[in-house]
Amino acid sequence: GRGYLPRRMVFSRLISSLMTVGCGGAAGLEGPIVVSGAAVGSAVARLFRIAEQRRALLIACGTSGAIAGIFNAPLTGLIFSLEVILGEWKAKNLVPTVTAAAIATQVSRSLMGNKIPFPGQEILHQIQDLPAFAFLGLVCAVAGLIFVRLLHHSQRLFQRIKMPIYLVPGLGGLGVGLIALFCPQAMGEGYAEIRAFLTGQLNSGIWFVALILAMRYLTTSLTLGSGGAGGVFAPCLIIGSAVGLLYGHLVHALAPSQAFAHPAAYALVGMAGMVAGIMCAPLTGMFLVLEICGGYDLILPLMLCSLVAMFAYRLMGEESIYTRD
Repeated sequence: GRGYLPRRMVFSRLISSLMTVGCGGAAGLEGPIVVSGAAVGSAVARLFRIAEQRRALLIACGTSGAIAGIFNAPLTGLIFSLEVILGEWKAKNLVPTVTAAAIATQVSRSLMGNKIPFPGQEILHQIQDLPAFAFLGLVCAVAGLIFVRLLHHSQRLFQRIKMPIYLVPGLGGLGVGLIALFCPQAMGEGYAEIRAFLTGQLNSGIWFVALILAMRYLTTSLTLGSGGAGGVFAPCLIIGSAVGLLYGHLVHALAPSQAFAHPAAYALVGMAGMVAGIMCAPLTGMFLVLEICGGYDLILPLMLCSLVAMFAYRLMGEESIYTRD
């Protein structure tokens, strides 16, 4: 819309997403915060009557600051704004987006402390792990395709329901609640489950991880497809970590004599592959995991998995979830 976003989006999506996720909706708060940051950028552009070609840059600054602040990840905020929002890497865009990400991160650290969502232990990998991590990128691309297709089918299904639009999200919430009766781990953002996947502190076996994965697909599709407010960052992270963990256990089962990396390493890399695939943004996926997990020792697997996931997803005829009709 030529850089114009309604001013009400500064608060409306944020409030509705807090209600959705707070009531157990399977979605994330990060996406709505990005929308709010973008709306702030648009409002500033209007206030100072900035020319049209510069409005998109202010929206990028808003998204850069929002992601940097919520994840405590300044590089991710910068790269997301350049890779996804602007879609171009020009020197003139770097100074304002870097400034926004840096200031937002510092304010966030002052208010909430300098901590990351998923601090992990050092995870080592060997050269034989690299082909396995690359193939994980293909697996993540397929998992991402299933996620996006389910989400869009759910949206079309709920659009056909003949009832007032403000009641439709209640049906989605009812479906999430019924699933949560026997699988409560399928509700909410899922950060507790991600921590369990990354640390190996699972109360149940690997089949329960598969159950959580399947139910997450359903609850996220019900939440977002019915009109619930929320983002796809958190669903990508929990689905990607579950897919990676299952894949890691499969690798160990198929080649028990080989010293492959711990399955938790595959769970961590799977998060990057999932984000890189459905957003068609490999650098965003890679740096997001690097910053929120401190997984710098897995830089090579993250690079391989993210690139393969993005290319495979595009080869399957899909485009970014943000631009898909």
